Amino acid sequence: MTMAEIKDAIQKLNPDELSEICSLVNQLRWDDWDRQIASDYDAGKLDFLIREADEALNDQDIQPWP
Repeated sequence: MTMAEIKDAIQKLNPDELSEICSLVNQLRWDDWDRQIASDYDAGKLDFLIREADEALNDQDIQPWP
C-alpha cells in the first residue's frame, strides 16, 4: 500500500474510525519514544542528566523525591 492510498483511506474513515486510527498512531509513536529513551539510557547518553540531578540535590537546589 502506498502513502497516497493510506491517506485516501484515512480520509474516508468515519469519526470513530479516525479517532481509533489516531489513537493507534499516537501509541506507536509513544512506543517508539520509549524504545529510544531506553536505548539512550542503556548507551549512557542520559548519564549527564543523572549527574546534574545529583549535583542539584547535593547543592539543595531541588527537593528529594518522596
